Amino acid sequence: MLIPHQTVMSCEFLEDAHSEFARLYNTYNWQIRAIWHKFDRNERARLFLDYFNNGPSVRNVENKSEELKLKSILVPELNLNDVTTSAKFLLNHFKYRATMSLFEQYRVGQDGALGDGPFVTEKLNKKQLTPRENRPN
Repeated sequence: MLIPHQTVMSCEFLEDAHSEFARLYNTYNWQIRAIWHKFDRNERARLFLDYFNNGPSVRNVENKSEELKLKSILVPELNLNDVTTSAKFLLNHFKYRATMSLFEQYRVGQDGALGDGPFVTEKLNKKQLTPRENRPN
């Protein structure tokens, strides 16, 4: 799947990306769960931070600061404390993202939390969508 070069992604691209994520989740979730449960808190923290600091590069981004900001916007609801406290947190997050429609994810978040639309709007209004070093929250 190619990532479009324009800044704003099309609905078709998002639907394709979601379908691909759901397919990968259905194929590999049992393996990911088995591996993730073997990691302790420190190993989960290292992997999470490694994604934000060294993970797959975002195309057409001029510098590391801008790349971190974009990655933070793509997954603003994830934070280091939640991911490291319980092995189940990230696994449940993946399941929610893979099994719920994009429309439902936009409206309602996991376990009744704010959906993507209201969550991002709230964070933008509070000017909270800027990355912090090591993304602690």
